[in-house]
Amino acid sequence: MLPALRNVVAAKLRPFPSAVRHAGRVPLAVTLGSCRALIHHGGQGTSLTALALGLPQVALPRFDDQLENADAVHRSGAGLALPLDEATPLGVVRSCEEVLEDPRFARNARAVAAEIAAQPAPADVARTLETILSSSHRPNPSHPRPDLRRPLTPSRA
Repeated sequence: MLPALRNVVAAKLRPFPSAVRHAGRVPLAVTLGSCRALIHHGGQGTSLTALALGLPQVALPRFDDQLENADAVHRSGAGLALPLDEATPLGVVRSCEEVLEDPRFARNARAVAAEIAAQPAPADVARTLETILSSSHRPNPSHPRPDLRRPLTPSRA
């Protein structure tokens, strides 16, 4: 299946082999649940989606944040970052075999997924920040407000 391929690009690649089915744009989080590992470019969304799902990864970063994301995946033990000069067909196959055969990659990927799942939801963080910010703007009698009608002088600064 080619889940992340745009329809316009897929149309140019046809005909597909019989084992390949283009499903249009489908969110990675929906399609990756049936995978045992993921080979990808090291993009932020792809790396984090795979980590959240506990999937071992082989990242093939080229530039920019892809290098940092792939390095983070590698440092977490959830996958490998394959430099482009090693990203030959044989290099990719060997890396995939390594992440699929060594149980540490799957175990580490599941541990990262558990850490991600334990984080608060963005709405909870927003509510907490709102509470903190609203309480910090309450008048505090021990800290009188400056008289903003007069310019500050060095003794009042």
